[in-house]
Amino acid sequence: MFWSKKKPIQFDNPSGVLELATRLGIERRQNCRIRYPNFVNLCKLPQVAFGGTQLPVQDISAGGCCLLDPESLLGQSMGREVELELHWMTGTDRIRAKIVSSVNDRRHLQFLNLNSNRQNLLKKYMAPGVRGLSVWRHSPTTEEGPVLQAEQLWSSLHGDSIVVERDATTIATIYFLGVRYFVYHESWPLKEGDARATRPELEQLILFLTNIPSVSEELIHVRDVLLIHLRKGKA
Repeated sequence: MFWSKKKPIQFDNPSGVLELATRLGIERRQNCRIRYPNFVNLCKLPQVAFGGTQLPVQDISAGGCCLLDPESLLGQSMGREVELELHWMTGTDRIRAKIVSSVNDRRHLQFLNLNSNRQNLLKKYMAPGVRGLSVWRHSPTTEEGPVLQAEQLWSSLHGDSIVVERDATTIATIYFLGVRYFVYHESWPLKEGDARATRPELEQLILFLTNIPSVSEELIHVRDVLLIHLRKGKA
């Protein structure tokens, strides 16, 4: 009997991160979907519009997206084809999409002719959110171990981690992609060595935190503080 060996997953490759999410059962679709805050352009992800009207994006993948359409601009008929405008940092694509599901004001759409280059870019830009999908929370106590000094501890198989601090100044310490970040209430986040986090790094952290499953109120607060810093734009 012969056993076929699977190729090792490359964690520095967006496709490898997507593959791991699928293998772990975190994301069972053919194309992994991630969430990101509405009307906040993060990590060069495209904004989506129909007929010149921008629609909030609930989630997105290389194969489609879920749009919030309370005014029923897209209609509700399953199978209907529409033309979407994907607004990237480098320009706008007009693509065909098909409504595959309609629940209340949510429209799940399948991209019909998004070219492979854009699909690969989308996977690259989605990667911080995909990493968040594998993060889980640790129990604060064990029968045999000590109580954690932090408020909360989260980690993943990728080596990323979040420590929600019990500190009046520091909200959280985030270890992401090999870099340690310190998040504060009032001041812009710093990296280890007191260097300021860049705006792209801040966007990656927000997208990462947004996609952690079963997120706590404390972790949502960390993300919201980062969003406030991003909107103020004072790096």
